[in-house]
Amino acid sequence: MQSPECGAVQVLHGIRVLDFTWAGAGPFATEQLCRLGAEVVKVESASRPDLLRVANIAYNWGPGGIESNACFNDINAGKRSISLDLKSAAGRDIALRLAREADVVCDNMRPGKMEALGLGYEQLLAINPRIICCSVSATGRIVMPDGCAQADVPGYAPVFWAEGGGASVTGFAGAEPAYFRAPTDMNAATYFALGILSALFVRERTGSGARVDCSAVETVTCSVGSEVLAASLGHSTDGLRGNDRPPYAPNDAFPCFGEDAWIAISVANNDQWRSLCDELGLEGLAADERWSCGARRWKEREALYQFIAQATRERDPFQLERALQSAGVPASACATLAQLLEDEGLRDRGFWQTTHHPVIGEQRVGGLAFILEPPLPQHGRAGPLLGEHTAEVLAHWLGVTGAELATLKSQGAFETYEFPAPTHREKAGA
Repeated sequence: MQSPECGAVQVLHGIRVLDFTWAGAGPFATEQLCRLGAEVVKVESASRPDLLRVANIAYNWGPGGIESNACFNDINAGKRSISLDLKSAAGRDIALRLAREADVVCDNMRPGKMEALGLGYEQLLAINPRIICCSVSATGRIVMPDGCAQADVPGYAPVFWAEGGGASVTGFAGAEPAYFRAPTDMNAATYFALGILSALFVRERTGSGARVDCSAVETVTCSVGSEVLAASLGHSTDGLRGNDRPPYAPNDAFPCFGEDAWIAISVANNDQWRSLCDELGLEGLAADERWSCGARRWKEREALYQFIAQATRERDPFQLERALQSAGVPASACATLAQLLEDEGLRDRGFWQTTHHPVIGEQRVGGLAFILEPPLPQHGRAGPLLGEHTAEVLAHWLGVTGAELATLKSQGAFETYEFPAPTHREKAGA
């Protein structure tokens, strides 16, 4: 169904992924596999579309149809979609047949749901001894001392962000905790993808299948940092403290010229401090004993920040960024998402890639956050329409065509959804 481009390497070429994930964390993980060359087939439900397919309705992003969501296109680019009715015996049978041909089966359902559908690890292992089953959920599959499995609690990113400890360290002093939003899901997805790659590596060594069980709560706890270390040593933690990073000062975002324009500055030593003062015209501060070392600047940071903010307020954030970086001061303008799309560094490294979607048209989507030599290919294919590749996948994976395909349709194996005829799709992605 796909072949490596000349001069490029597809790390996972030949690996088939049957993808039952939806929303954020699961699809972003399988998107990484897709960009590494795996053939990812997304199993969808027309009666219960992926949350990201309908998010544009809530956010008022473009047309209201389920095929026009840019966020869905971003984290599902290059995948193929089939629509199965897993409530029907015929639909479940097709899922089992596909799993027999798959290398990896992924889901982000609550523990026990795949087993209830007849698609759990032990069930699939019986028909495919090399299968790798991978699940990510809020708390993961918990086995109690008596051997019984404890049901996972339902929860989206705001819930497992709080349960994993993120809410205890994110926010300003005296205010309510601040939810970290999308990166919470994406962080869980990165660990999930790492687990899948680990299982594939183990299978190469042993020849046997494996199970990957990823807890989104644990991925948050892994990222909380030094606060967990302090608590483990019996020390008190400071809780919410905004951008403070003791003993570094200044370490914060400061206002710049323009509407909602900011620059982040983090000074780690006295040389950087003096360079910052020189650039901002604050030589008097550099000579003042109150600010002569990091510990003193940290102790008096509230007063210090007022002087710095007064100086940065009249400066363009990107011009100031370049000046401070040239002087050896760690600093970065706080770019808006629209500005990131035009960022020269991201563009020159090839992070932004262009897809051509039949409804959305041309759209830039994010790629992998690393560069590999020899290079990875760029397929340029957009996210799939719902069920777009049902007949194609069944023919390629199972040899199902013609009369058998018609029989399966009559048995209710597929949920149908009428999607518009392609208008922009490139031939290479058809």
